[in-house]
Amino acid sequence: MRDKSDSSLARMLAVLDHFSEHRTHLSPEDVSAELGVSLPTAYRYLKTLSDAGLLQRTEGGYTLGPRIVILDHLIRQHDPVLKCALPHMQKLVSDTGLDCILSALHGDQVLDTHREYS
Repeated sequence: MRDKSDSSLARMLAVLDHFSEHRTHLSPEDVSAELGVSLPTAYRYLKTLSDAGLLQRTEGGYTLGPRIVILDHLIRQHDPVLKCALPHMQKLVSDTGLDCILSALHGDQVLDTHREYS
């Protein structure tokens, strides 16, 4: 049986999925419409995500917050795949004079996680 709090948590975290390169701000009304939740629930989700630093309130609505940058930094510093790949990438760059890119597949998106430049 699915716990109601699990589905509520999943919907709240789904707010983050609605940000993109072309959509950098969300309003409570956007969240309510996109997730199919009431406006008070949308405000609650935005407050919880803001309190965690994942979002921040701005004049134009809500944007991604500083905690995202901190998490990105931690990934780059401690990613085991990158730690393993880095010496090989540096050697490829040295041997070929070309740039080398480490990419990962996330859902239907390819994410470049690191670049070594020649």
